[in-house]
Amino acid sequence: MDDPSAIDPNVIGGAWAAGADVKLGATVEGKNKVSYTYYVVAEDGTQGTASYKVTFKKAKKSSDATLTTLTVDGYVAYDAVKGPFDATTTDGHTFVVDDPSAIDPSVIGGAWAAGADVLLGGSSEAADGSSVSYFYYVVAEDGTRSEVTYKVNFVKAQDGETPTEPEEPGKDDETTTPAEDEQKADENKPDEKKSALGETGSAVLGVSVFALLLAAGSAVIFVMRKRA
Repeated sequence: MDDPSAIDPNVIGGAWAAGADVKLGATVEGKNKVSYTYYVVAEDGTQGTASYKVTFKKAKKSSDATLTTLTVDGYVAYDAVKGPFDATTTDGHTFVVDDPSAIDPSVIGGAWAAGADVLLGGSSEAADGSSVSYFYYVVAEDGTRSEVTYKVNFVKAQDGETPTEPEEPGKDDETTTPAEDEQKADENKPDEKKSALGETGSAVLGVSVFALLLAAGSAVIFVMRKRA
């Protein structure tokens, strides 16, 4: 657990013989752990021969400072899954933007080891404001700092130069396979039979009604002629 010293050994419960009591005996504290020993006293004062030891140990924190992905203000600065950029302090990864000073270096996201943190270590800005670089590092759950520092550069776009577009959140989630695309196309494809009926149904219905009326008219004429 996180803090063994926070345990109250007197808060006990359970099931035992009627009239008996469970009592706390010895307490032994060690490095990052503490042990409590309990025994039972029967209703007539007889102490049980068995003792029950309970040990609480301080959880060992992870030293894993692994970084999988890192985005800075929407720009993917590091991605170890899709193919890592050269994001070390040697060169870093560079994005071309309209205004480097408009980037918010505190807006970061990504994936890293459980319990770890990604922190901004510093920045370096050109005197003329044409570029700015930010340095990030990972601190593991136990305080271990990553050996790698991730450098991200933002450079002002020159005349005629197209700025880098930030990645749209959830864009990868919308990716589909060719088979899924084909299935969607089939689902959205108009029903030929329904379309044909929609376009020609009135004409067919009109012809049918005309035929019925013609037949009925012939019968009327026939009857009238017969009576004459």
